Amino acid sequence: MSEADKASLTTLYLAVLSNGALAAYNLNDLDTSLKFSEKALRIDPNHQKCLYRKALCNLAYGDNMKPKPGDTASVKQQLEYYEEAKKGLQAVMKLVPNDKKIEEQLSNLIRLIVKIRKENNLEEQKPTTTKMKVVAEEDSKEEDTTPKANNFKPKKIAPGVSREFLEKVTNNAMNAATSR
Repeated sequence: MSEADKASLTTLYLAVLSNGALAAYNLNDLDTSLKFSEKALRIDPNHQKCLYRKALCNLAYGDNMKPKPGDTASVKQQLEYYEEAKKGLQAVMKLVPNDKKIEEQLSNLIRLIVKIRKENNLEEQKPTTTKMKVVAEEDSKEEDTTPKANNFKPKKIAPGVSREFLEKVTNNAMNAATSR
């Protein structure tokens, strides 16, 4: 089989997985949709549609949870789903930086995460990677580490994400969270 044939089959297989993920999602079969999306992402980690569908599944998992007041374990599980959805939407935004629909979904999700954390007196998750720890340590050395909605300036920006976009999404989320 030629390289061109292999590439064509891979493209076709990715389309089948992506369409399967969409069909399963539309039937509210989140487990199957997530499996198809993850399988496609193992082949092409930057497959825009499957990144988005995986994020939608995690968002739906979080939305389907109805933690009871005081059930910290369930709230944390819900937040884990939302954090995964946020990562997925951020990955899609790197690939399609001017998509207003995804930008709005990401902004709304960030506001929701902040609201849930605030209502349940939960702190934001601490960075776990060494690189992120260095950034967090640098940030903690400043006088006032509390981000302000009007003057928040990120120290580091992920490759492919513009400073203007990051500031816009962050300020929108911060404004919404502080106005409640």
